[in-house]
Amino acid sequence: MVKVGVNGFGRIGRLVTRAAVLSGKVQVVAINDPFIDLNYMVYMFKYDSTHGHFKGTVKAENGKLVINGHAITIFQERDPSNIKWADAGAEYVVESTGVFTTMEKAAADGPLKGILGYTEDQVVSCDFNGDSHSSTFDAGAGIALNDHFVKLVSWYDNEFGYSNRVVDLMVHMASKE
Repeated sequence: MVKVGVNGFGRIGRLVTRAAVLSGKVQVVAINDPFIDLNYMVYMFKYDSTHGHFKGTVKAENGKLVINGHAITIFQERDPSNIKWADAGAEYVVESTGVFTTMEKAAADGPLKGILGYTEDQVVSCDFNGDSHSSTFDAGAGIALNDHFVKLVSWYDNEFGYSNRVVDLMVHMASKE
């Protein structure tokens, strides 16, 4: 199992943690967020305003966040370079604050292939809350403009789809070592 730290416990940090827990392939061993108190971390993880109530157990115990019985070390350090992530068991760290990224750095990585879904069901946007696909093509919503041109409609839960790709990336990186 890949062991990761999560720097930032806002929307993306919480969803990466949720995706990791649900995947069973990635174990979050440490979380850093200097602005969020541990009890509020419990509350926000348990009751996500968009993705709903977390179905497992979440609590604060002995200064750690405990999800489904697994204790996660909590840091509240403004400068994540001061954290000894490896001492907490992290092999990789997910940067989810948005503070340490730029458009130039993001563009330098080039395009990444996502995981696509397909549906012929009658669906609406809320049907995709919590969907782990990067995008799901809606066969019934496409429009043929002529014999050679078709408009496609695709649904997605941007945050949860992205968070699942982060988990996939951690698994991929660990498999290459």
